[in-house]
Amino acid sequence: MGGKGSGGHNRLTDTEKKRRGTFRAAESEAVFNARAAEKIITGVFLPRVPDPSLPLNEIGKAKYVEFATLLLESGKLTKIVAEDCERYAVMHQQMHAKLEAGKMVPQQLLNAMDSLSRRLKIAEDAPPIANPNEKKRFNGVGFSNNRASPIRLRPHRPTGTGEL
Repeated sequence: MGGKGSGGHNRLTDTEKKRRGTFRAAESEAVFNARAAEKIITGVFLPRVPDPSLPLNEIGKAKYVEFATLLLESGKLTKIVAEDCERYAVMHQQMHAKLEAGKMVPQQLLNAMDSLSRRLKIAEDAPPIANPNEKKRFNGVGFSNNRASPIRLRPHRPTGTGEL
């Protein structure tokens, strides 16, 4: 939580507001903390990945186990989230069957899968793929005369006397 735009990164304390004469009880720290506490998710988190309640084939079950395990490891697996994983696995299973039959996958199915994957927030806690300490290949791209460039421009030297 927090960061720019979250409405709390530059707040003054209640004592500082009272000292300045700008204190209002409706905007006190207690009210702010109560609003923040309402946003905390509580619920029954599952201790292990449950068996799917829907009849999934091996492709659908593999996708269900993959997503449910990722969510379990990040501490987000609840009964409702597990049901969303089942729904995603069913859609994945349907997509796979259409592709095997040589048919096109309907855009509506892809949109529903995208929507469900965003709701599951799986990629939110995914580890980064690239090494953060490694220099990126195109870091300096975009600026015409970078200070660290090995190519130097020649200084302008006027030639002639300057008279016409």
